[in-house]
Amino acid sequence: MTWHTPSGDRFLEGAEAVVVREVLAIIVDRLAEKIQYDDEDAWAFGVKLVDQLKTTQQISLMKHIADALLTQTEGTPELTSISEAAIYTIYQTLLYEIESEIEDVRLVDANVSSDDEWLSDWRVLAWKAYQETGEDIEEFYFDDASPIDNAQSDRVRDDKIQDENCLDMEEWRWVVESLADNVLWDRDFEMDEDFIDAEPERSQLIKTELGIDQDYFSAIAPDAEEHDVQTTLASLRRLTHDKPR
Repeated sequence: MTWHTPSGDRFLEGAEAVVVREVLAIIVDRLAEKIQYDDEDAWAFGVKLVDQLKTTQQISLMKHIADALLTQTEGTPELTSISEAAIYTIYQTLLYEIESEIEDVRLVDANVSSDDEWLSDWRVLAWKAYQETGEDIEEFYFDDASPIDNAQSDRVRDDKIQDENCLDMEEWRWVVESLADNVLWDRDFEMDEDFIDAEPERSQLIKTELGIDQDYFSAIAPDAEEHDVQTTLASLRRLTHDKPR
């Protein structure tokens, strides 16, 4: 498949694909452990719409977006709250891994260089992808009634990171969010509860005003049958673990 991104219908290539593939490999391992130990609460990814799903649904959903992001086929999947939340899960997991990596750097002996491979792996991957995409995002979806001055926005400013050895998590949040912005149009999926609780007529009106498809929040996550779980996991591994960097 191919994903409908802000820069057109495309699948990921180069360093952008590498970092997504590596993160998906981590996610697949964690999902496999949840299945192995029959523990639905073994891991939370920090994205509500994904965390509230059954593990079998999470597996099917990750297969769906992995196919769309990493392979080229005819057609593009419909953008839904659940699929975009799944994609955001990739970038939230990347941010978690970078944060853990930085914590490790701070714990090691001061004589150990912070650019040793085992201490900067995730930052190297994220930084390469950020540099390769060449994104310097300057346009965001601000409320016209409450414009935000660019000088005051924490998302529109000169880059402060010089290389992958940066230990400032705020700067890495900027990098990871920028990578996510290359794939996701916005974060509409985070408004899921607002629309569920709203009266139908009001919900429809707001969606129209915001340019959100009427079925965006009603899509249901796919679910793998019990006998298909291992097959789906194996397919995901072929898209992730078996690919060279």
